[in-house]
Amino acid sequence: MIYYFDTSALVKLYHPEAGSERVRALYDSARKQLVISNLSIPETFSTFHRKRREVLISKKGTSVILRRFFSDITTRFTVTPLDQEHILLSLKLIERQGLRTLDALHLASAQLFRPLKITFVCADSELLNAAREEGLIILNPEENSYARSLGKLRNIHTRIITDLVEEMPLRVVELMFRADLRGDLFQGVVFVHRLDEQFHNILACLDISMGILHSY
Repeated sequence: MIYYFDTSALVKLYHPEAGSERVRALYDSARKQLVISNLSIPETFSTFHRKRREVLISKKGTSVILRRFFSDITTRFTVTPLDQEHILLSLKLIERQGLRTLDALHLASAQLFRPLKITFVCADSELLNAAREEGLIILNPEENSYARSLGKLRNIHTRIITDLVEEMPLRVVELMFRADLRGDLFQGVVFVHRLDEQFHNILACLDISMGILHSY
C-alpha cells in the first residue's frame, strides 16, 4: 500500500499533536510505502524552526527532530521531485478547486500516483475535500485521534461520577459524625453544602469538556 504524506501530516511524525499516533502507525508498518514531495523538505524545515522561535520546542529539540527527518528522507520515504508535469497539473487544480499554490503542488504530486491507488494523508479539510473530488483515497489522521480522545474522556467522565457518588455519602456521614462530636452541627452542614456545590461544579466542567470534543 502506498501513502502520500503532505506536510501537515508529515510533521505529526516528529512532534506530538492530534493525529500523531495514526501517522506513526503508518510509518512503523513495513508493508507501507510512504511518499512525500521534495516540497515537504523546506516546508518541514520551516515548520520546526518556527516552533523553535515560538518556544514550542527547544533549539536542541529542533536539531534532533531535523536530524531524524533528514535521515528518514534517505531511508524511509520515497521523495518525488517537482517537475514540469506537476506544475502544469497544479495549475489545473488551482483553476478547478481554488487551491493555494503549495496545496495544489502537493495534490498534483499525489495525483500522479493515482493509478497505484495511493492514499492521500493530510490534516487540512479543504485540501482533503479537493483530493476526494479528484478521485483520490483520503485519510485524515486527526479524525480517529479525536474519536479516541472522546472515548477516553467519556470513560474518565463515568469514572469520576461513579467515584464521587460512591464516596460522597461516606464523607457526609463521617463529617456529620465529627461535627456532632464537637457540638458543631451547623459547620458540618455548611461543609456538606460546599461539598455538594463542588460536586456540581465538577459535573459542569466535565459537561463543557464533552461538549467541546463533540463539536469536532
